[in-house]
Amino acid sequence: MSAARADRRRVALVTAAGQRGGAEIIMELLASRLPAAGVDPVLAAPEDGALCRRWQDDGRDVCPLPRLGRLRRLDQGARVVTEIARRFRDAGIQLVHTHGVAAQIHAGLSARRLKRPSVYHVHDLFNPGWSADGALHRLALRVPAARTIAISASVAASLRGRVPAARLHTVLDGVGREVVEPAPAAAGHGPLVVWCGRLQHWKGPHHFIRAARDIKSRRPDARFALVGGTLFGLEPAYAETLRAQVKDAGLAGVMTFTGHVDDARPWLRAASVVVHSSDRPEPFGLVMAEAMMQERPVAAFRHGGAAEIIVDGETGRLVTPGDTAALGRSVLDILDDPARTRAMGEAGRRRALQYFDADVMTASVAAVYDLIPDQP
Repeated sequence: MSAARADRRRVALVTAAGQRGGAEIIMELLASRLPAAGVDPVLAAPEDGALCRRWQDDGRDVCPLPRLGRLRRLDQGARVVTEIARRFRDAGIQLVHTHGVAAQIHAGLSARRLKRPSVYHVHDLFNPGWSADGALHRLALRVPAARTIAISASVAASLRGRVPAARLHTVLDGVGREVVEPAPAAAGHGPLVVWCGRLQHWKGPHHFIRAARDIKSRRPDARFALVGGTLFGLEPAYAETLRAQVKDAGLAGVMTFTGHVDDARPWLRAASVVVHSSDRPEPFGLVMAEAMMQERPVAAFRHGGAAEIIVDGETGRLVTPGDTAALGRSVLDILDDPARTRAMGEAGRRRALQYFDADVMTASVAAVYDLIPDQP
């Protein structure tokens, strides 16, 4: 917060998630840096989730929330909103900063009930469809917010015409600038190609496996790692489907499944190349920024956040979405030129420091807070 503001503002950073995903990583980074900007952050998550317990065990300032439910019953939803408002009041919250659709619907309404301003941090591309998911996206935008933050230009574009331009801000996700030690489990002979993310079909690990088969045919010394596991109870059987695909592709001896890891950066640092291969456009793609901060080139499909994060030919390679053959060739092109690999990694870190640094993100968020009076 700017020096012009003498008082400190107590801000709730709110998620509806019970587990730690990309949005929750961003919340943690903000919580660790906002105090230097004159803000007292309070992390808020459902009290029945592992994430809330983890934050409490870590000694963080936490406001546990009641179980949010699925918004199917209006009477239940009203009780939850009332209870959240009570807990925010008791915690002395002056500004509510929601992360995600469900958080905005519940905590945004609670902020309105308390006559506190709120900020809606949008981590997903707006869904204009008439599915249940699309209906929730529209409902979240109907909950009043003093300001709306989009995590990428792609997300901001999806919100134009739905959020007043004067209240819409683009703040790119940031990552820690520390260079970490490579994961010891990643040690071995030959280049390591890493895919990292939540194991869901739309995230595209099946494309990575197909590309890995092509890469292996030309680089028998190559090794591969799928870094990540299932989260939020989504597609719990998908990992076994991927294991079967790996076996059918003849990669069982060279493809490592790490399962969920709290910090993927050691695996990214150990990589020669990091691959991103989502079926549909990512709103941002935090792992790509993390890989670049760890001085690693990234090969990805040219859509969504990847097209904003990666500079083709400079910090990595971008190929036509869904073209796994081209994805494999792009990885091989990088691996076959070690000097270029190093140059891409160095350029990637420079770009990450300029645009995707957590301190830059925090300063931008604090600047948004400065635009909001204490009362809406």
